[in-house]
Amino acid sequence: MKKISFLHLVAIVYFTVSGGAFGLEELVSSTGPGLALLLLILTPFLWGLPVALMVAEMGVMLPIQGGYYRWVHFAMGRFWGFQEGWWTWLYTFVDMALYPVLFADYARYFFPELTGWQHWLLASW
Repeated sequence: MKKISFLHLVAIVYFTVSGGAFGLEELVSSTGPGLALLLLILTPFLWGLPVALMVAEMGVMLPIQGGYYRWVHFAMGRFWGFQEGWWTWLYTFVDMALYPVLFADYARYFFPELTGWQHWLLASW
């Protein structure tokens, strides 16, 4: 079995968890500081808490490897299990492709002397 290197593991972890606050720069100017702060505090609870509770419940009820795919397959059958796996696979490709470009865009902000090919090289590394 082929193993990934430490550097590749660090890149995977970074790209998996770095989908944070990009795009929130205009939030304060468009909604005001009070509403922006309220939204930033409430969103993790309204979005993340139900998902965390569902995953905890399903993980205890059906302690099998495979996560969402296996849970949907068990509850709704082979077709919908396949659909869930396929949709997750597709959105992961799109989602994971965004972060290297986002990283390179932030690098260009901090290092404005980056040329077009250097930006491309950094994003595709």
